[in-house]
Amino acid sequence: MISVVIPTYNEKQLPRAIQSVQKNTVTDWELLIVDDGSTDDTEEWVSELADQDGRIRYIPLSHHGVSAARNKGIDEAAGDAIVFLDADDELAPSFLQTMGEMLEKEEADWVACNWSDENGVAPAVFSEETVLSQADCQKVREAVFYGQGQMNLFSACTGMYRLSFLKEHALRFDETVDFGEDTLFNAQAAGKVERFGYLPQALYIYHRKDEKEAETGRRVRQVCRLLVALLPWREEPQAVADAFARYETLQLMRVLVYNIYPLEKQGRQKALDFFQQEIDSRPALANHIQATHFWQMNTTEEMIYWWSTRRVEGPLGFLLWRIKHWR
Repeated sequence: MISVVIPTYNEKQLPRAIQSVQKNTVTDWELLIVDDGSTDDTEEWVSELADQDGRIRYIPLSHHGVSAARNKGIDEAAGDAIVFLDADDELAPSFLQTMGEMLEKEEADWVACNWSDENGVAPAVFSEETVLSQADCQKVREAVFYGQGQMNLFSACTGMYRLSFLKEHALRFDETVDFGEDTLFNAQAAGKVERFGYLPQALYIYHRKDEKEAETGRRVRQVCRLLVALLPWREEPQAVADAFARYETLQLMRVLVYNIYPLEKQGRQKALDFFQQEIDSRPALANHIQATHFWQMNTTEEMIYWWSTRRVEGPLGFLLWRIKHWR
């Protein structure tokens, strides 16, 4: 049996996610809907649905975030394998069957697939069906941070994990992190996996949220907490450390590009000062960033120029070029 965990909080698209599980070609599944303290009518209608379909379970929680909800799902799951589905996304009808067959056929700990959104199918991490043994699993650790695909293995939702693998290694979502928790979880899994499989088919359907970028101060704190949690990956073999450096650069640049740079000049300087204070309050992160010369730039423009010419390539580099000329 496969356990599917959907964390939800006042999500209007939850019925679509549930239906995508019900439409799967495999019928031997359980669906754990973990309600992270919704204040709407989620409990009422999901409880009714659970009465109609015995494979569905409603699990209420107080509001502690998506990581706590997913961890509750891990604790409650009764299947041999587990899948994490976001409440506003969908599984393709063949997701459970295709992924489950590969997990069993290859005796893998973890298998992952490609994904699609309204813009089409994402570039695959590996161009063909791939199975990696423990000796080659460094490639998985590299891909978590910076593989060929746009989201690569950032997301836990494109995976199916053997439940015994998660429990044997006590793999859980970090409840102190509320941004990038998927990347941190998969980074930990990649450090333990002995057999990994990848399917280039787009079996996960991602729906982009129509929401404003997070408030600047909150996003700064979120990114700083995430980077502190990920710092141990700097000690990995060079290829993994380089992949982490690119991921780290991406997160720092996202704060500058989307949260700080659009502010008017005075607000921008206050935001930069706040960013520096948040980094300085975390000595390990501060020492690391000083070593990379990131914080020695005097202006946002200098930071963007320095990083875009030395570290950032592809679409983000083009975006930075556009912003440098945005006046």
